[in-house]
Amino acid sequence: MKTKSPFLNSIINYMYSHHYAKKSIETYVFWITAYIHFHNKRHPTSMGNNEVEIFLNHLTVTKKVAARTQATALNALAFLYKHIINNELSLDLNFVKRSKWGQILTSDIKQSCSLSNCNLTFLSSTINVFNLSTAFDIAG
Repeated sequence: MKTKSPFLNSIINYMYSHHYAKKSIETYVFWITAYIHFHNKRHPTSMGNNEVEIFLNHLTVTKKVAARTQATALNALAFLYKHIINNELSLDLNFVKRSKWGQILTSDIKQSCSLSNCNLTFLSSTINVFNLSTAFDIAG
């Protein structure tokens, strides 16, 4: 697996030399590439926690990805910053998290969007993308 980018090729070579699975390499390179393109092809060394938070917010709020997809993207970026750039991400990243049931907490959105200058307004305490009571008809 080769790309046009020497930077991405160095990540691929690092991962192969450390015996990562081919699918893991493909997945991590996909998310690292998406992160770089989202930030107008800025090099990751010139970015940090704030840009990671903005990207993860974008995935949840705009792209509406699943919780595990967001977690995979976060893992790829954590790998990038820890092993390639040698500057670990903060453990206190503040971004919108989607629950495994498809809910987004408003408090997470307000905190995260203040960092990325989002103009979002939510009327309820949660947005129920998947409502269990209607899905399973739990009426007495």
